[in-house]
Amino acid sequence: SRVSRTSESTAVSEWTDDTLGTIDDTVKTTVDGHEVTAYPALVATKEGVELKVHPTKAAADAAMVTTTLTLLMREISVNASQMVKGLPLQQRVAVDSYPHGGADGLVNDAIRDLMMEAGGPVRTPAAFQKLKDTVKPQVPGRVRQAVVAIAPGLAEYSNLRAELAHWDGPAIDDMRAQLDFLLPRNAITAHGMSHLRHLPRYIQAMRIRLEDMNLDPDRDADRQAEVDNAKAYLSNRLRSLPAGREKTRKVKDVHWMLEELRVSLFAQRLGTAHAVSLRRIQKAVDKLR
Repeated sequence: SRVSRTSESTAVSEWTDDTLGTIDDTVKTTVDGHEVTAYPALVATKEGVELKVHPTKAAADAAMVTTTLTLLMREISVNASQMVKGLPLQQRVAVDSYPHGGADGLVNDAIRDLMMEAGGPVRTPAAFQKLKDTVKPQVPGRVRQAVVAIAPGLAEYSNLRAELAHWDGPAIDDMRAQLDFLLPRNAITAHGMSHLRHLPRYIQAMRIRLEDMNLDPDRDADRQAEVDNAKAYLSNRLRSLPAGREKTRKVKDVHWMLEELRVSLFAQRLGTAHAVSLRRIQKAVDKLR
């Protein structure tokens, strides 16, 4: 391919077979007289798109995700205001305050999820054309669906995040870290809507914890100790497993078991999505390979 003949390129206006061609997974290059493996990836620029090599596969993969999404967005028009039309005012405000880029960031997140589901990122012009043809007609419906589904949770998230700013202490630090886990960058792709639809319940459980914490701080500390025990058990197990295992689906499932454990401990009356206990979590951790 053209990429095999040259490690990097200047920007071209369009990615075609005649410009950048197929983007190889790896190329060999010489650095200080030594042959090394480099990892090519597309990078979007104001002029179009160019080819760059990266020192690690992870960096190249991340660049391909970002660039494929950027190229798609250049050909897909989405009006963020239309996506929030009809939502209650508080929810519209929460979407506009989405911590990772506001309403436009949430729309991009939803399209990114659709892109990944459709097989992106891709490394050939033909595959990109197929990806675009698959994703583009689905965007309005899927993005609207995602925004409507997550908006109630975002409103609760924004209110609680603001309230926690007036508190301090170990329990508050733990809850801030919990919020960071619940709504990371690219949350829709990272967690999936099957988990994010529970966001209002998780936030409500945290509110109940805040109220009860004032009444009996010692009991809150005891419950936190059980959560910490479960987290430490998982961390210890991960240290004995090969690097990268923390990104697997089974490990992510354990993290969601931890969220349900929090609900069962701090706000039992809300109910959990499934049966959960410290022992169940430990058994799930023991099965990690």
